[in-house]
Amino acid sequence: MSKKPKTEDKKPPMKVESCTKDLLCDLTPTEINDAAVKASFRDAEHDQLEVDFAEVKTGWKKKIKDKNDERRRLQQMAREGKVVRNVACEMRYLWVEKRVDTVRLDTGEIFETRPMSAAELEMEFDYSGGNSGSKGDIDEEFAEN
Repeated sequence: MSKKPKTEDKKPPMKVESCTKDLLCDLTPTEINDAAVKASFRDAEHDQLEVDFAEVKTGWKKKIKDKNDERRRLQQMAREGKVVRNVACEMRYLWVEKRVDTVRLDTGEIFETRPMSAAELEMEFDYSGGNSGSKGDIDEEFAEN
């Protein structure tokens, strides 16, 4: 039997385990080129994500603003007990008094009265009371045929 040289016998006892570590390594030219191509694609993807994010952010800001506006409107309604609504009205031109009355059709209330403007004073109106459909000069009603 052969004996091992005495230098090997002097190794201290040790335990060996396999492992991996992240270490700095040189890349090959092909790996460098591949990384550059992928980076350019990632730039485009990144830019598109920023655009998408801005659009989504704008959309959510609008939703939040709309909800806040609605909340304030409802709070004001509850606080004041009144609300602005679109109500059917009619404007009554009273040429004799030279004024215009605006009347709510739901309640019959005259809520606005104002003097007629110069243009309104010159408007034609139906002197026949709406029965004959005749409009224009009052003399036409009394003209001899």
